[in-house]
Amino acid sequence: MMSMGAEYAAFRAGSGAWLKIHRSYGIAAVEQTYQAVLAGKTDAASGQIVSMWPTK
Repeated sequence: MMSMGAEYAAFRAGSGAWLKIHRSYGIAAVEQTYQAVLAGKTDAASGQIVSMWPTK
């Protein structure tokens, strides 16, 4: 498998101005985030990171 190091670094450098990361925790948050994305209610510049664990 090829390393993504250089490609990832280039992506991070270019996306920092427009990509906003949103983190959610817990089963209810996973459901809420999924439904919002499915319904088209999230911003395209929003990166959703969800975890079923209740806390960080």
